[in-house]
This record gives sequence, structure tokens and C-alpha cells, in this order.
Amino acid sequence: MLAVLYPWQMIVIEEEKKQKETRINFWQAWLLPKVLFYAFSYFCAKMALQVVFFSLFEFLDDEFAFGGQKNANISTMNDVGGLLGSFAIGYISDLTYSKRSPSTIVACFLSCVIWYMLTVEYNKLTYSSLMVSFFFYGLFMQGVTNTIAATCSADIGKAIPDKNTKAVSTVTGIIDGMGSVGAAIGQFIVG
Repeated sequence: MLAVLYPWQMIVIEEEKKQKETRINFWQAWLLPKVLFYAFSYFCAKMALQVVFFSLFEFLDDEFAFGGQKNANISTMNDVGGLLGSFAIGYISDLTYSKRSPSTIVACFLSCVIWYMLTVEYNKLTYSSLMVSFFFYGLFMQGVTNTIAATCSADIGKAIPDKNTKAVSTVTGIIDGMGSVGAAIGQFIVG
């Protein structure tokens, strides 16, 4: 069988060879700017979020004895806050010329303030104040984790000088994988 190559087909073949040569591997992706920073940031954020998520029902049962429906309502407020927080933090970071760090740092600080209040003053909180607190905790903490997981990893992958699309998926996998490791370690530590 004889294949005839036209000039435009030869250009495509040469471009495919260049793409194969410019792919980065897993270890090279770790050395890209900000990958290590965002991977460990997502590690900590996901650990904090998952520890709260998995121990929330036990905490509410032990301390408040609200019952199943009220516990589920508080958890739902956390999720609704996370949904709105993803939109809000993404929108604010777009307004700051796609600088993700200022909005995520402010959100992390505010989630720490809320968590401090929930940790120290929990016995003074009512059902409605718990719902509001967990709404804002979800708004800030889940907004941060979603921003790091989706937007930051895509930004890092696209910032590579040769616009290598293979780096986007590798960087996203590294950051998301570190978040999963953080969630697993957090559950192991809490027990």
C-alpha cells in the first residue's frame, strides 16, 4: 500500500512531532512556577473542609442533639454557601486581573474567624446562628477550595511559554491529587 502525502499533510505531521517533544512529565510539572504552592494550599484547604464535613454530624449530635433534619439543614447551608462562594471568589479574582491570591487569602482568613467562633463559642450558638455560620464557612472555605482546584490549576497550566495543553491536565491532576491526600490524612488524624 502506497501513501501519498500532500504538502499540507506534512506540516501536520511535523507539528505532531513538535507536540510530542514538548510534553512535560509529572516531575517537570512539579517544577513549574506556583504548582508546589497551590498543591500544598489545596492540600490544607481540602483537609480542613473534609474534616469539618465528615465530623459535622457527630459534633451536632453530641453537642446540640438537633436531630437528623436540622443537622442536614446545617450541612446544606454549608453546601449552598460553597456554591455561592465559588461564584463570588471567582468573580472577585477576575476583577483583580486574574490574581487569585488576594481573594483566596481574604476568604481563608474569614473562614478562620468563623471557625474560631464555632470552636470557642459553640455552646452559645442557636440553630439559626449555626445555619448562618456554616453558610459563611462554606462561602469562604469551599469557595477557596474550588478556586484552587479549578481556576488556579488551569491558570498555571496555561502560563507555560509554549502553551502546552498537556501541562494543564498534569498540573490539575497534581493539585487535585494533593487535595485528596490532604483529605485522607486529615481523616486519619481526626480519627
